[in-house]
Amino acid sequence: MVDEDLVVVVDDADQIIDHVPRNIADEKGLRYRITGTWIENHKGDVLIAQRGLTKRNSPGLWGPAAAGTVEKDQSYLENALQEIDEELGIRLEAKDLQQIEYRPTENNTRKRYMTTFRAVVDLPIEEINFGYPEVNAVKWINKSELFKDIKQHPEKYIVLAQTWESQHTA
Repeated sequence: MVDEDLVVVVDDADQIIDHVPRNIADEKGLRYRITGTWIENHKGDVLIAQRGLTKRNSPGLWGPAAAGTVEKDQSYLENALQEIDEELGIRLEAKDLQQIEYRPTENNTRKRYMTTFRAVVDLPIEEINFGYPEVNAVKWINKSELFKDIKQHPEKYIVLAQTWESQHTA
């Protein structure tokens, strides 16, 4: 199976060097751009999403509310907004997102350049229309409970969640 969407391949300084299908980027160990968006509410809860059970990478693991791979002719911000809409049915604008992290990342054989965003959204869980097969489930969880669970059960979370937790509880 070949992914038709072309991802933005970058060098270690995040300069665009190519556009290739994601599966090729993964196979060749090329660095490409990704986004993750953490959504919080005013009560101090964090919306987390369980990756679809049929996803090629990290199926069934929990992570940020929305995440995605930046495609050709798309900025980090455009990708984050698109993923929030597609995966959660939440339409936000650029002014609603705050960039909280921008850095290269590597785990296993996968190399990426990641931009992480934060948004504040006060929606009841039943108004969040998460999209199968991308997202299997979503839930609001108290931030301190989430950090505790990530520490106690890191195997339930994608690396991005583990990294985010370590930066916010240090």
